[in-house]
Amino acid sequence: MGNKIAKEIADILKETGELIRKSPEEEAIVLRQNIRKIEKLSEESDNRHLVYLSYFLGLYVDDVWSNFAVDSSYRGEIQDEDVRRVISQIGNELIRIGKCLMTEDYYGCYNGYLDLVYIYLKDVENIKMRL
Repeated sequence: MGNKIAKEIADILKETGELIRKSPEEEAIVLRQNIRKIEKLSEESDNRHLVYLSYFLGLYVDDVWSNFAVDSSYRGEIQDEDVRRVISQIGNELIRIGKCLMTEDYYGCYNGYLDLVYIYLKDVENIKMRL
């Protein structure tokens, strides 16, 4: 059952990554919806890597979402291109994490988590400096 769940989660990650990479603005809601699907699937697993993945992505996406989609105090100052760039980069990393998950390359997944955080924090820092 664990491999089946891992494959389902990997497929969701790759599909989500491809969608938001191609069309960040139109498909951004899919990111949040599919992370919720992953959270549900991981509840059925005792694989600690899948549980961590689910927990990490849930918190990560909530943070990104609150900074870009909900924070109206800077809505007029944060450019659409900033949001597109961040979401597109998230898509790239989700695809990479999905591929690593398929091969049980958990170290590769971990590097994907690091890159998600690093890329995001760098983009936020650049936006703050510009504002």
